Amino acid sequence: MINQQSYKAHEEHIHRVSAELQASGADFSLFQESSLGYFIHRQFWQLTDALARPGSSWLTVGDLYGADAAWFQRRGCEAMASDLTDSILGNIQKAGLINRFSVENVEKLSFGDNSFDYVFCKEAYHHFPRPAIGFYEMLRVCREAVVIQEPVDPVIHMPLLLFLRNILDRIDTGLMRRLWKNQYSFEPVGNYVHKISVREFEKMACSLGLPMLAYRGFNPGNVGAKATIEAQKKKIAFRDFLTATTVVPPEALSVIVFKRKPTGPTLADLEKQGYKLLDFPKNPYL
Repeated sequence: MINQQSYKAHEEHIHRVSAELQASGADFSLFQESSLGYFIHRQFWQLTDALARPGSSWLTVGDLYGADAAWFQRRGCEAMASDLTDSILGNIQKAGLINRFSVENVEKLSFGDNSFDYVFCKEAYHHFPRPAIGFYEMLRVCREAVVIQEPVDPVIHMPLLLFLRNILDRIDTGLMRRLWKNQYSFEPVGNYVHKISVREFEKMACSLGLPMLAYRGFNPGNVGAKATIEAQKKKIAFRDFLTATTVVPPEALSVIVFKRKPTGPTLADLEKQGYKLLDFPKNPYL
């Protein structure tokens, strides 16, 4: 099955990265506040500030280097890093950078229901061969909310692009693909790039009778760029300007799906961070 092939390909990728790190020497730049990598990842991490209170417990999913879990630890939270293998996480723990980790497949997490306050999934959701199954599992093991941060689906978040596709599909459903070569994108590691929209989580949350969702678009910059932090700040500022004028959508979304509606102070903190809050009605037939 495709999902089994995908997970196998990802495990092999992790083993290759681990071997390269061991051969070239451990790279802990994601844990160093002065590094470009840390700066880029912080654009994601800081969007959890309203939730990451000392003492709260977090499971990080697809946390290849354990850097997500390390961020929550620095804030006084209890964090469990997880990934498909222990190839890298084992060494990160030995280096004292994370406290705990677990080898996990997101489609069948080993934890019981409501084991953590929050589950954090940063730039891993698009690697899942069956994202919806992963989402329901993450929701199962959390008490409060699942936080998913991923690139934006441009078709959903750019009305003009959606309009163009609707017109072209009337002529030929393959025409859009010939004009937009990357309409269906795959990564070398073997996954389809599942970019997200608010709407897809809105529908799943409503179908489960969940109380609310919070979302915010943001522009994190490019972690792969060979540039300085100052250059990235300028790039982010320019993209923020374009996003504010609605010329283009944000590059990424931070979506928080709540199992329980948070308290007033938490909601206020989320709004201060630029989140939009969606309250869902109760199903009148259940």
